[in-house]
Amino acid sequence: MSRARLSMFYILHGEDTFSREEFITQLQLAIGSPDAAQSNTTRVAWKDVSLAEVTQACMTVPFLAERRMVVVEGLLNSLIATPRARERSGKSTIQPSSPSKSVVESLKQLVNDLPSTTDLVLAEEALRKNSPFVSELGPLAQIREFQPLRGARLHQWIIQRSTSSGTPITPGAGLLLANLIGGDLRLLHNEIEKLVTYCHGGLIQEEHVNMLVTAVKEASIFSAIDAILESKVAESLQLIERLLSEGTSVTHVFAMLARQIRLAIIAQELLETRVDSRSFGKRLGLFSEYPLRKTLQQARSLSAARLRQSHALLVASDYSMKTGMSDERLALETLVVQLCSLR
Repeated sequence: MSRARLSMFYILHGEDTFSREEFITQLQLAIGSPDAAQSNTTRVAWKDVSLAEVTQACMTVPFLAERRMVVVEGLLNSLIATPRARERSGKSTIQPSSPSKSVVESLKQLVNDLPSTTDLVLAEEALRKNSPFVSELGPLAQIREFQPLRGARLHQWIIQRSTSSGTPITPGAGLLLANLIGGDLRLLHNEIEKLVTYCHGGLIQEEHVNMLVTAVKEASIFSAIDAILESKVAESLQLIERLLSEGTSVTHVFAMLARQIRLAIIAQELLETRVDSRSFGKRLGLFSEYPLRKTLQQARSLSAARLRQSHALLVASDYSMKTGMSDERLALETLVVQLCSLR
């Protein structure tokens, strides 16, 4: 097979869906103008189509462009045998079923028959390295794995992203942003865009991150709850006061406290039932690394009894504020003191 044909078939996989989507966008740019790219891109989920339909899309002649692209989501992962089937087989490697083998063979034939004007892209979640599909299709494909960025690589990504947007960021501000948001590149991209718009070609500094990034308030709430858990009354009240002085309303601070206690209760239940840890974020509705990590830390450090007591205090305080039995700010401060007294 020629080198040119190798460049037409891609297997893109990994947990970093943002970078994967950006790579697909770069492939689309090779088609032509945005209108031409849209007209000549077919994107489908494997569960909704047949291989015959995919083949038809691949064989279609480009419309007013030199190339077209077909993106199929989730094909290879759908072919992997279930864990139960692997357990019955007594083998640790992935064993494709006969129908799966048939699909792979048909796919190999499709790749060999691809017109020189078509790019075929398989977009997948993380694939196992011992997947037989990767070994079978690998010689025909360009395989790109998009792993989540962490540590120095994540910090460097933030620096480069800001600089390429025309507004550089200081190393300290980049590190703060990485610590607050973690490896969620989509969210980081949105926050960097916000910072770039505000600083408008200037230098993004830590004060700008503290002022504009949504996760800062989340971090303040986590810090306040950490202080409450350690029974540090003065520090807890100081952190709550800082949130209020920054314009956060009493009711919003109360709502954030209540939400975090509720999430800690749910997280503790998930930990006890030994649910697959990879699904924690989805089940809790937390899709950024920092809040998920902090919530799990708090769930592990608290007893179930203390969480129930905390929830009961929140309910009582909420009733007191809503019925006008006490001033909102006084009720919040009293609640913080009561939470700190729990053991």
